[in-house]
Amino acid sequence: MPIKNNLNNRLNDELNRAIKNFNAKVKRLEKSGRDNIKIPNKVNKKDILNENLSNRDIRKEINSLKRFTKRGMENIVHGRPLETSKWEAREIDLARKSIERRLNKEIEEYEQTKPQSFGKSSGRFTMAQMGNLRYRQLLAKLDKVVFTKPSKLSSSQYRNFLNFIEVNKRTSLNAQFKANYIEMLFKNAEISGFDMDKVYKISNKLMKLSNREFLELFNRDSGVQKILDWYKIYKMEMRNGANVLDNDFEDLYDDYNEFYENLEEIL
Repeated sequence: MPIKNNLNNRLNDELNRAIKNFNAKVKRLEKSGRDNIKIPNKVNKKDILNENLSNRDIRKEINSLKRFTKRGMENIVHGRPLETSKWEAREIDLARKSIERRLNKEIEEYEQTKPQSFGKSSGRFTMAQMGNLRYRQLLAKLDKVVFTKPSKLSSSQYRNFLNFIEVNKRTSLNAQFKANYIEMLFKNAEISGFDMDKVYKISNKLMKLSNREFLELFNRDSGVQKILDWYKIYKMEMRNGANVLDNDFEDLYDDYNEFYENLEEIL
């Protein structure tokens, strides 16, 4: 279930204007014949929208396009393993700072939050104290964002680092994850025979959460995660040619029922 762009008129106009000005500068630079500059490819609005970006990420794209139109942003900077313009270097640095802030905030939540199962606390230690896998992954990402020095990297290492930054700077991934999870809820309900009206009530509650709030919920609540684990089992059984519908999914039904009965505590 891909997310959809819901651009309001103002944001749409800003995007059109930013693309127009960006491409106009690219065209001028292509005709200039200047040395020691790096000219990016022209931008296509359709390509941006096809990425299914959140409005927040589209706003970031607009601001990035605007920054390129400033004087001298096409000039090549030194100290990078690959040819890099001043504009590209600036965008990388801004993305690193943004990712660092987001990671620190999420890490702090793991250090303060106790694990739950369908909204009920399941221990006296925080998720960080229990060595939560996601928490350890966040620490590793933060270390990479903060301490990587581009000047010390080989060309291939630098490309990998740029890919890492590109993937982690988006907030849209959280939106896609929430959409996929809700789609999975309905597929699992068909398998278990759970009341679809109740599933709609669960999904409506989840839809009211921001993308970040949903991700926080998923990461702290093992019960919410368990529903997704059942779907993974279902897909695996299907790949193996098993008749899944004949299998015993009473536990899945019970998990759905617990999810529904504890909605207020969970959310």
